[in-house]
Amino acid sequence: STEDTVFKMSNVKFNGTYVSGTDAKTYAQNLTEGNFSCEDKNFNVSFNIVSDASLEITKRPVDVSITGQQDSVTYDKASHTLSKFGTASTTDEVFNITNLKFNSTLVSGTDVKAYEQNLKPDDFSCDNGNFDVTVKIASDATLTINKLKATIVPNSVAKIFNSDDPELTWKIMVDGKDETERYKDQVTVTASREAGENIGTYKISVTGTSSNLDLSFGTADFTITSKAIQVVPDAGQSKLFSNSANTDPVFTYKLMLDGNDVTSTYAAQVTGALARDAGENVGKYAI
Repeated sequence: STEDTVFKMSNVKFNGTYVSGTDAKTYAQNLTEGNFSCEDKNFNVSFNIVSDASLEITKRPVDVSITGQQDSVTYDKASHTLSKFGTASTTDEVFNITNLKFNSTLVSGTDVKAYEQNLKPDDFSCDNGNFDVTVKIASDATLTINKLKATIVPNSVAKIFNSDDPELTWKIMVDGKDETERYKDQVTVTASREAGENIGTYKISVTGTSSNLDLSFGTADFTITSKAIQVVPDAGQSKLFSNSANTDPVFTYKLMLDGNDVTSTYAAQVTGALARDAGENVGKYAI
């Protein structure tokens, strides 16, 4: 501009080069008097730079939407973590989504539950200064640890009649494999059997609870076997010669178990009778 009414501003020529730019910032043009000249020789023109020219490229506003990852695993006593926070998307054709960085830590877990990641906009940043990114969480990420299917199976046991019950034991089966040692600290189990003390087979049942295992239950046999008791005829049994077996006395015996006389205890459990070798002449005959 000029206050001279004769001089035409179209005579002024700019002989410099403008500073160009791509990234978001202000580009000063650094104008000097030497950048200008006058083509009309009728004027002696003095140039005064009142203010510099500048080119300002402002940050491009971009909206980014975060969709959280949804993963699930089966409990195995190990710690698990999501492989990624999820996905980021934008409708802006200029912004490269790889410029978005996740700066937080994903929540890991071991026990059965849903581990919400609690994603927040502040968890994300953009490492390209040309964009003003606004992050919106469309959905949170979640890691879900599900219960492991397992079967509690009692072990079959036996005892001898009229003895104490042995301890009832069990095992943890996972996919057909005995995993008792690995998971026994994860269950509370109670084993019991059907009532009865006579010789025979009784069902063993188990019940239990677990916060990390999805339990099912099997059954097994509890067997009561007969005692190995020896029937020992009493010594010294005899009769007078009569030439008839009909005069034989009723043969007596005792019941022996491990060298002990248990006749009084088990006599009621024994049926049958003793017999002797045939013969009526004077002599000894085995009973």
